[in-house]
Amino acid sequence: MTAAVAENVSEQSDEMKSHGASAVSFSGIRKSFGSNQVLCGVSFSCASHSATALIGANGSGKSTLLRCSLRLIEPDAGSIHVFGKSVRELSAGELRKVRSQVGFVFQKHNLVSRLSALTNVIHGAIGQGYSFRAWYQSIAPSELRERAFACLERVGLSDFALKPVQTLSGGQSQRVAIARAVFQKPKLILADEPAASLDPESGQQVMELLRELTQSEGIGLIFSTHHIDHALEFADRVVALKSGTIDFESAPDKLDATELRKFYMPSGSPL
Repeated sequence: MTAAVAENVSEQSDEMKSHGASAVSFSGIRKSFGSNQVLCGVSFSCASHSATALIGANGSGKSTLLRCSLRLIEPDAGSIHVFGKSVRELSAGELRKVRSQVGFVFQKHNLVSRLSALTNVIHGAIGQGYSFRAWYQSIAPSELRERAFACLERVGLSDFALKPVQTLSGGQSQRVAIARAVFQKPKLILADEPAASLDPESGQQVMELLRELTQSEGIGLIFSTHHIDHALEFADRVVALKSGTIDFESAPDKLDATELRKFYMPSGSPL
């Protein structure tokens, strides 16, 4: 990190407190895969009602950290609190309850391609006690179908509700994934490279949608990205990971995009 970037880095503690209570906080998180140490003692918090961008080159630990937050990957050491609860100490049932309050948007969408957009959105209820009745829109309770349709309408896809996901574009599929996350009525959304597989226009639209949801619904948001401009435009805070550690953490208006691209964007990534 150059001096030009370093002198723009703001202090963390008091500014983070001004955002309100933490939706999620990490303390000393470590994770290795064999001899490869991916996370080396990462600590930071994301406040409710705010958006945090994780930037860093491939292998810096962004995706691993997001998955550790809900124990989709078990960390080796450290503590994680989501909505004030220590997720590493929760029982299986308690963990499911916390997960049901978090929307996870994956880079690869994780949709069932042969099923309709509406059914995929209704799948967001599977972890909320609806069991098999949430597998297909045709057998789902009317209240779920109506709520799922409203979520598709929210992301501009009501006309595509009954179309199989495999017939949709990449940007449309990602919006279905976001609608599914919103369907859960989450308190927090975790988005792992949500625009990485999209064309620039679709990526911009997806990020605008995520940011609008954060602001209008009071949902906390953490998104990882290689798009430096997305981090600066849509986040309240930018956290830079480098070799499994936090290189710096800052408000976006104190950062220089040109300097960031030199150090935190892999070769060949979009500007």
